[in-house]
Amino acid sequence: MSATAPDATLPQLEARLAHPPVAASFDQGELQGLPDPVCRYLRASIATGTPLARSARLGMRGSVKRGRWWIPFRARQVFAPHQGLVWIARVGGVVEGVDGYADGQGAMQWKLLGLIRLLHAQGPDVSHSAAGRVAAEAVWVPTALLPRFGVTWQAADAHHLTASYRLDDVELEVHYTWMTTLGCGRSPSTGGATRRAPGPSAFTASGTS
Repeated sequence: MSATAPDATLPQLEARLAHPPVAASFDQGELQGLPDPVCRYLRASIATGTPLARSARLGMRGSVKRGRWWIPFRARQVFAPHQGLVWIARVGGVVEGVDGYADGQGAMQWKLLGLIRLLHAQGPDVSHSAAGRVAAEAVWVPTALLPRFGVTWQAADAHHLTASYRLDDVELEVHYTWMTTLGCGRSPSTGGATRRAPGPSAFTASGTS
């Protein structure tokens, strides 16, 4: 994982992924030629006049269970569906972790007190997994899934949609299913994201909205 250089710092990578919106806003013309179920999903996800964001900054907090104990954590994420992501977490105030993907490379690392390495992983399998995560989490930036950004949509039926696009040298597919909820009509959920690699193998990462 790098920001054009192997020794790029996390702030440099975050800054690189945090693209400003393009100089346009969402209107119905963005949906011209798309299948009706796809139009319904995008209209439900993007309000008319919304700036066309290509990235997002997310903050999160919660707890993770370790044995009998729940340990608090906080994290932040910068995410750009067409470039990558970086997720930085701190657990219990003493364990720090980074998970990300950029420039065709995925990596993760966890340290105790910022000094003692607990986990470090990289390589093709980690990169494939991280690319799948980027695809699955594209649901958080629906404007980045518009056709103007190179995304191709298909609808198998009224309830099953597929978005396809290229991330570096990886062809990605994101599968959506419209689900009925009480009092809320139909709402979309991410069924999963598939990374199609050259050759007979494929990597699948599930995601939820």
